[in-house]
Amino acid sequence: MIPRPSVQVDDDPELLALMRADGATAPAPYQTTNYWQFIDWKLMAELRQKGLRDFRARHQSPLASAGATDLRPLPPHINLFAFRVFNNRFTVRIAGYDRWLERIGLAISRRLPLAGDIHIATKKMGKIALDRADYYGAKWRAKPLADACDSLIGNPEWVIEREGLPYTISFLNKYLDYAYCCPFIDFDSIRTVVELGPGSGRQAEVLKKFHPHLTLYLFDIPPQLYVCEQYLKKVFPDATVGYRKTRALDRLPEADGRIYLFSNAKFPLLGDRRIDLFWNAASLQEMEPDVVANYLSFVNGFADAVFVQACMAGKQVARSPGFPGVLKPTTIEHYRFGLAGFECRDRTFTITAFGDEADEHLYNYENSFWRRRIKASSG
Repeated sequence: MIPRPSVQVDDDPELLALMRADGATAPAPYQTTNYWQFIDWKLMAELRQKGLRDFRARHQSPLASAGATDLRPLPPHINLFAFRVFNNRFTVRIAGYDRWLERIGLAISRRLPLAGDIHIATKKMGKIALDRADYYGAKWRAKPLADACDSLIGNPEWVIEREGLPYTISFLNKYLDYAYCCPFIDFDSIRTVVELGPGSGRQAEVLKKFHPHLTLYLFDIPPQLYVCEQYLKKVFPDATVGYRKTRALDRLPEADGRIYLFSNAKFPLLGDRRIDLFWNAASLQEMEPDVVANYLSFVNGFADAVFVQACMAGKQVARSPGFPGVLKPTTIEHYRFGLAGFECRDRTFTITAFGDEADEHLYNYENSFWRRRIKASSG
């Protein structure tokens, strides 16, 4: 077994407070949308109470919404979190309620016959995940998976080991998203990537480890941006430029091989700069169409290529403002309109470490890659 790392992610309450204060005064198009407002208060409460120590091993944490947790797969069980009588604004105030709901659901499930025997040993599941990453990495001509590995900073609960290298499912999934793009763009020949909604920074970690020369510009809302910055500063301590420095910038820094973290309200800085690749995974779909149109108006002007991962039919609609979901869904038609200067080169169901999203569920994820249209010569 690989020894667990002693390195933890540092807490910086003053930085979080600064981000929140700035975010509260941001222009309307850059404010937190309805989808994240529902999660925001839970995430802030957890960060204040627990900080970031061992954050990747937390069960039923709102950090999972930012792709920040790496948990051991559970056997088939009844998910009590799906029932509002157990999971509501009153029960969440009970200390340790999440652990109790999970344990009770598992205990009930052990006494009830569940349909089918789908339990697979975690060791076998890990091998399946690694094999899929190897297969698609080779198929799509990406850098070999063995060229990099997970940092383990933040203490993930489930780690897959191969030849002395540690991996997590989130790392493998982000590797597969990167590999998907490789037939359409040569990462060795580009210099700049803009990511809107980097979550906990896991995609940035993968891109930077496989292509260290890249300059990454990351834009997000707090507190997700806070988690992202604190994590990446530990993974790439000499290459990460944090929010305290970028908040004062009035121009986008030149490409220099570093990672820059910005408030999403700084997105207009991209208006006069050419960027090789714009990246968005499962983030635009959580915004309303008018908010997406604002972001894509800049992308339409500065990017040469675009990767979008989303539920192309749109996310679930909230019953009313303040409830879970979006107020109005963003669909494939909104991406086509917002990316009018681009041609969609490919659109396919998202490949993950355990399978793809090709089923009959409404909220399947799809990958899409877009290239700027070449204007016909006038002569």
